[in-house]
Amino acid sequence: MPALTDADAVSLFRWLLALTALVLFAGTFGMILAYTKLPEPLLLAFGSALQWIVIAALLTGVWVKRDALDRLIGIDSSAMGSSPASLLARHWHLLFAVGLIGMGLFATASRLLTDQPQAIPIIETLLVAAAVPAIDGLLRMAVRHLLSPIGKKTLAIDQNPPTATGFPTLPGEPVTPPFGNTSEPPDSEYAPVILRNLRIVLAVLVVLALGGIWNIDIGRLAAGSLGTRVADALFTIVIALLLASALWGVVKTAIDRHVPRQTVDPHAIVDGEGGHGGLSRLQTLLPIIRKFLFTTIVVMVGMTVISALGVDIGPLLAGAGVVGIAIGFGAQALVRDIVSGIFFLIDDAFRVGEYIDVGAAKGTVERISIRSLRLRHHLGQINTIPFGEIKTVTNYSRDWAIMKLELRVPLDTDIEKVRKLVKRVGQEMQQDPELAMALLQSPKSQGVHRMEPSAYVVRVKYMAKPGEQFTLRREVFRRLQEVFRENGIRLGVSPTVVDAATAPPTTAAATGRLSDETATSAGA
Repeated sequence: MPALTDADAVSLFRWLLALTALVLFAGTFGMILAYTKLPEPLLLAFGSALQWIVIAALLTGVWVKRDALDRLIGIDSSAMGSSPASLLARHWHLLFAVGLIGMGLFATASRLLTDQPQAIPIIETLLVAAAVPAIDGLLRMAVRHLLSPIGKKTLAIDQNPPTATGFPTLPGEPVTPPFGNTSEPPDSEYAPVILRNLRIVLAVLVVLALGGIWNIDIGRLAAGSLGTRVADALFTIVIALLLASALWGVVKTAIDRHVPRQTVDPHAIVDGEGGHGGLSRLQTLLPIIRKFLFTTIVVMVGMTVISALGVDIGPLLAGAGVVGIAIGFGAQALVRDIVSGIFFLIDDAFRVGEYIDVGAAKGTVERISIRSLRLRHHLGQINTIPFGEIKTVTNYSRDWAIMKLELRVPLDTDIEKVRKLVKRVGQEMQQDPELAMALLQSPKSQGVHRMEPSAYVVRVKYMAKPGEQFTLRREVFRRLQEVFRENGIRLGVSPTVVDAATAPPTTAAATGRLSDETATSAGA
């Protein structure tokens, strides 16, 4: 419902009632004068006076009750901006006044020159002008009702504040950040697109209605001024552009609902050291599909425009095919990259946001184009790799990741006690709400993996979501260190001490004499 106060509603009702009474009085009085035998100049003077009295009353009411009319129509005349919608919102009353005075002057001149009254066309035009905002309000109400969830269908206009354009918004209209308000229902994103298309249809109907009221044949007028062929071509081009705009608005909105809000978070790369989870397959393919559909629509509209201008597109299509074949032979590497990329995407080998290794480089998939792949290494550098150069793909971000940690404990450590302590740490981590979201399997001991000269190497294993294993690794090490310290278990390799005993002096002297005797025998 319009955001009107009771006082405004009563004031507008009384003004419209008085205006209606004035129009009926002027029409009735004019009909009575027509049956009198007054001179023709006097009849024309009375008729013109009645006409301008009605026009003056209407203009006075519009200027005096402009604020209430703004709220009734649903626009904000204080909106700032230089867009056509904003200018119309601020100065609609001026345009209305100019149009009404222009129609009055036209009616007066027509009556003086042709003796044809124009009161009925003027009244019909005013009715159309009054019906347009009412119909627009009904369209907004219907779209809001159909595309809003239960409980939000009774939203008033004042709950949807006007934008810089001056017109009230609908749920999902781009007045919030670039991707809209995430609290709105998904279907509400279609509201501005559907409303824009309905307003285009309404504008066309208004133009046709005004042409019928004033006996203006728009088709014949265009043919007379531009020529029949040019007028037909212009009509076809306009229809094609309107249909293409409506189709692209719906398609773009449907795709943008699933396109990711952002690409790769650099902070997640730094903290996770790579291997974090990526987007869904649909979110990865949709940007490419959007570009393909946009190109297809542009090409189709371009062909329609060229055909409407009288150009035979058959030879153009044949020439384009020949040029395409020549380009294919001359750019085999490009064709190979494109075809390879298509099959990689069909196989779902990688997605945007996943951490992969393609042999020549590894990193997070930051962007996928039609012929290449851009990888962001976890140290920051970017690698752009053509699809045709990729032989194998190792994906570190699918489904789950297993981390195996090695702990060195002294040889006299109770391994069963170590197992129980690791199990207790795993249970505590599962009870932590933040850690439990990243853990798929809690840490557990796999026993002694191998034995070294001074320590047992015990392996601890856990399963986590891709990219979370590194954050969990730090937490596992911290908790194990604390619990082992509390239970008297030392972590790390104990130093190996080599004890070299010193020989007694007598033994050293005997060894020296033996060495001298040996040297003497050798000299003899």
